[in-house]
Amino acid sequence: MKRFVITTVAFFFFPSAVSLAASFPDVPTSHPNATAIYDLQRRGIVQGNDDGTFAPDRNLNRAELLTLIYRANGKETRSIYRGCANDIPDEAWFSTVVCTAMHDGFVQGYPDRTFKPQQVVNIVEALKMVLNGMEFTVPVLTQEDRLSIDFIGNITSSAWYAPYLHRSIALGLLPASFTEKNTFNASEPVTRASAAEILYRALNTEDTLFEKEGDEEENNDNPPINNNPINNNTDHPSASKNESLPIHKTGETGERGASAFFFEISTDTNVKVEATNLTSTSAGLKCYLYLLGPNGFSSEFFIGYEESGSCFINGSLRAGNYQMEIRSPSEGADYALGIDHGLGDGNDGFIDAVSLKVGRPRTDTLSEGDYEDWYHFYVGAQEPHRVKVSSVNDLSCMLFPADNVDLSSFSIPKCGETAQYDPGDWYISVRKKENAAKSQTYTVELR
Repeated sequence: MKRFVITTVAFFFFPSAVSLAASFPDVPTSHPNATAIYDLQRRGIVQGNDDGTFAPDRNLNRAELLTLIYRANGKETRSIYRGCANDIPDEAWFSTVVCTAMHDGFVQGYPDRTFKPQQVVNIVEALKMVLNGMEFTVPVLTQEDRLSIDFIGNITSSAWYAPYLHRSIALGLLPASFTEKNTFNASEPVTRASAAEILYRALNTEDTLFEKEGDEEENNDNPPINNNPINNNTDHPSASKNESLPIHKTGETGERGASAFFFEISTDTNVKVEATNLTSTSAGLKCYLYLLGPNGFSSEFFIGYEESGSCFINGSLRAGNYQMEIRSPSEGADYALGIDHGLGDGNDGFIDAVSLKVGRPRTDTLSEGDYEDWYHFYVGAQEPHRVKVSSVNDLSCMLFPADNVDLSSFSIPKCGETAQYDPGDWYISVRKKENAAKSQTYTVELR
């Protein structure tokens, strides 16, 4: 069995000997992406407009980025591929590159058999297209990898784009401008200048994901990747073995302020989780509960309710293996954790989510000590929907696509917004934000 390790690139050095003759009047040598733009121009990858300008701030669309990637990687396009999507006319300038890419499996269209070539590319879509098109390896994230991107405050490490974001950061492809003020906007459009910067970095970066250790058998085209969650609970060396309920323990959050361990339940059951920051109740504590699949994390997970330095989860769990994760704002925080069997009210998780039908609103109450309710609906074909939650209280609403949803867009719809939903099972979480001891009534509707 071969062993591989992920190599994180700590520093990135890019060529600086590019001649910066200002052939584009709107890209002075002082422009932050001037080196990238002129290097790509020298290589024949980017070109100017008819008026001689580059228009660095203009947003890029899907067809334009795809064309740049094919030029950068020296990929051959073949005009024999036609009619690949309903919105790709044979005479369009982008027809050959789009249809070649779809034929080669590099990109996919939408369920309605469109490609949307003129749709503006956002940053996560661009990273995925560049990584795939430039043939970088992108493994499934381990738990350690997930924690490594949590320094960006508003990223959920279970997001579909997390592996591409993590890989791009490790390779140095992501310009710093996209993580200014420690935030990241997955839907931020990619401009011509930022696309040039990403491609320039990709062209000058080696894919150093795997290093072979020892003299084990030779590498093959599909090396095994260990994508199981990694235990980093340094205060409990035996925690790599599954524990059984009830669990009552104290510990210390380790590297990056996180601690994780596994437990197993043999039958479907309700559990009650309570974790408290013993070092500082004012600093708070976050907790996450993940169902583990055959290859690591599944699409089912719970986000704890936070109040007074503690974190709570009341959830109905299907039988299986789980990872409990505790996070504190700083490393080395002492915590107390209890996980025990609990009582549910019939809609506390994925396995007992209440069915919603279009146009049939449902009114429910989160009673005292009840933090979260769950709902489910099924989409047979891609179609527009809107999930709306109405209440006099400030409640949290989140959408979760099941494993059978193949997201064609590059973001998960948000409650309150009309969006295209891809076929499959969808789940809705309605959760309290504050005042857990107070009953809070709301209405949820699928439109």
